[in-house]
Amino acid sequence: LGLRENISYRLTTREREALLVPPGAVSYLPDVEYVELANPIASDKVAMRHTLLANLLTNAQNNARYAERQQTFEIGAVYFPRADQLLPDEPRHLGLLLTGLREPQGWLKDGAPQNVDFFDLKGVVEQLLDGLHVGGASYQPAGHTSFHPGRSATLIIGETKVGVFGEIHPLVAERFGLTAAPVLAAEFDLDTLLGFVPDV
Repeated sequence: LGLRENISYRLTTREREALLVPPGAVSYLPDVEYVELANPIASDKVAMRHTLLANLLTNAQNNARYAERQQTFEIGAVYFPRADQLLPDEPRHLGLLLTGLREPQGWLKDGAPQNVDFFDLKGVVEQLLDGLHVGGASYQPAGHTSFHPGRSATLIIGETKVGVFGEIHPLVAERFGLTAAPVLAAEFDLDTLLGFVPDV
């Protein structure tokens, strides 16, 4: 779909992921402990991530110095401890991020430039589902605290919630230094999504 791939560290800190929750809001992150390293390689890489969103927003913040228009994705594991198990649960997630102008500027373009919005991201999600031949998708308003109320949705296939997408809450975008344009993002449980891909 024309998005560029992010490849980022799977290590983070509790504090970094806490930036995904606006001040005064209740965290959407799972109420479970982090898998922590006994001997971390750096002070900002001490725990295994619970979400891809912090990586996507951090990379967008770093790349904003060079590009006003960003369209990226990341596929990678997130990590949750399992009771009485040595190894954690490692579901694969898919993250998407769009921000900046809908189309590159050029001298032949008429009218004022337009930034991407919720419906641009929804179009990417629908094309993804179509390309995977996954049917039966529906959408419900999302209550995810990292996203703008009224500009986000939960993706449901059949009766299974697969993930959430929409515009990042302005206070969260500000915490990551992304204030030039709305930031659209998504995070889906990729293993769950691929379970709906038909065999033929």
